[in-house]
Parts: sequence; C-alpha cells; structure tokens
Amino acid sequence: MEIHQTTPHLDTNDAIGNYITNIQKILIEMGFGSEVYTETNAAGLSSKTKNFRKLKDTDGIILHHFSIGCEMNRFINSLPNKKIIVYHNITPPEFYLPYDVNVAYICKLGLDQLKKFKNNVIGSIADSEFNKRNLQEFGFEKIRVLPIPVDFNSLRTPPNPEYYERFNDGCTNFLFVGRVVPNKKFEDVIRVFHYYNKYINSESRLLLVGSIQLRPYHEYLITLSKKLSIHKNVVFTDKISLSKMIACYKASDDLLCMSEHEGFCIPLLESMFFRIPIVAYNSTAVPYTLGDAGVLVNKKDYEQIAELINIINSDKSLRRKIIKKQTERLKFFDYRKTKATFKKIIADFVG
Repeated sequence: MEIHQTTPHLDTNDAIGNYITNIQKILIEMGFGSEVYTETNAAGLSSKTKNFRKLKDTDGIILHHFSIGCEMNRFINSLPNKKIIVYHNITPPEFYLPYDVNVAYICKLGLDQLKKFKNNVIGSIADSEFNKRNLQEFGFEKIRVLPIPVDFNSLRTPPNPEYYERFNDGCTNFLFVGRVVPNKKFEDVIRVFHYYNKYINSESRLLLVGSIQLRPYHEYLITLSKKLSIHKNVVFTDKISLSKMIACYKASDDLLCMSEHEGFCIPLLESMFFRIPIVAYNSTAVPYTLGDAGVLVNKKDYEQIAELINIINSDKSLRRKIIKKQTERLKFFDYRKTKATFKKIIADFVG
C-alpha cells in the first residue's frame, strides 16, 4: 500500500517541511510506499518531490497538508483517492488585509476550500487541540490530534560561531522566532522591548528571527522601532540557516511571543529545548502547546510584561523553576511518543 503526502510548497528548516520529512520517514518505516507531491519547492528540493498533477496516475492514499488556499487543494479534492487532511491551520484573512489584499484573499480561499473537504476524507489530523476545534467548527468529525513530530537531534547542530560571538556579548537578548507576518504581532514584541530597553536595561537587544515575507508589514515594524528610538537594538535576521538560528537561541535570555494566531508554535518547543524562559500571550494554540509550562499573560500590558521579564531574569530561583517546568513539558513532545501516536492514527484510519 502507498500513502503519499501532498503540500503546495516544501521548504527546509520550516515547521511544515520538517513535519513532512519526518512523517515520510515513519511511513517508509511502517512499510508504506511514500512520495511527496508539491506545486513548488525551495531550492535544492525538487529531486525529492514529484509534481502534484502526477497523482492521477496512482491509487495511493493521500495525506494532504492544509495551510493555505491554492489550486492544488481543488485538484486533490477532485481525485477519487482516499484522503486524510493534515490541518496546520489557516491564518484569518483580516490579519493581512491592511498589508496585502492578495494574501488575505488566499487565506479566505483556503478556508472556503477546507469546508469542501469535510465529506471527502476518511479522517483528519490536527496539530493541536486548537486546530481540532477549528475543524469541528467546519463540520469535520473523525479528527485525531498529532503534535508536530520534532526530531530534537537537529537542534544539537553546533551554533554558527560568528553569529554566536556577535550576540553573546553580555547584552540581555529578547528573542522571537517566526515568519515576519501580521498575526505574529511583532509590533507588540517591539513595544514590550522598548519599555525594557528604555526603563529597565539599556544593555539589551531584540532578536527577531524569521523570513521576511511581507515587505509592507516589515517596513511598518522598522518605522515603529525608529519612532521608539530602539532600531539600533532591534535585529531582523530574515531567513537564516539552522546553525545561525541555534546561535540566536543559545545567545538569548528570554523568548517573548505576542502572537495572536498560532496553529502550534514550534519556537515554544525549541525554547524549552534550549532552556530559555518563555513569556507568551494566551492565544489560540499557544496555551495547548505550553501546557502548564512557561508564563502566559492574558493582557498586553507592555510595561507589566517588561517588568515581569526583568523579574524572571533577576530572580535565579524563579528562573530555574520556569526552566524546569518547561523541560518537563518537553517530554510530552518526545519524538518516539509522537511517532507511536501517528502509527496508531494511520492504523485507525487505514485499517
């Protein structure tokens, strides 16, 4: 039997890309033939995938990754193959409207296309309980939750020495990792950092690690940091290598997440792995991923959040307790446990 994965785009060092790679390894280990079909690929990945239109020549089960609106969704839904949706969530279009109406349209298209799949699947997989609830709202019924399978061995890659030396210079480093898009609310991270840098610790830096995908939004953030006179202390890395990302984690003191829409939020797990205290806004999938770890804030009071981070950095006992709790939470996402869960889901759906 064959179980193939489909995704509009395959990338490296990307949550969905890594998810697909790990799932393919597990499927092959289970004895299934397994290919990855895409519409586009990041540089160097074309040899590892096939064009999605060739799927018409196979009768394998399709594991379709859903995160955006595209022509591929319509094509996959039209095929007679048995299908399983892997739902990574779709950003509500209103986040994008002020910056790019085309991206907003693609998000809306994705939500409309998703609804049309509900009667054409043998089951659905959601990254989180939050994503499961989304699917239930759209009328999906047979849903299983599978946290994103993360192989933490890749995070043991040595850090880029130049990047590490550059940022490990005695400054207190705030960190946020994620695509530079509006739902992530980088502006709120910048505002918290502004208060911390101006009133608590001027020897501080904000590291914003992630691909710059929406230029108007990025320009707004640059303008904001200049208006607040902290632009010299704010670093946008754009997309960087794994070793450079690891250098940023290892040089950082705190992860600050103010995102208002997450389907899972891999950087929370990465921060747990690197033993960095997490302060995060209580929104969407964030509390499901954190569990009882990290520090959740229910209100975006920039001054209070900055003071809270200062307490965490100053009180070594409190800091150790937070890190210990995060380390315990990380065990829930053990790769072997996730792999076993996936195998059970496939057995349930496929028989």
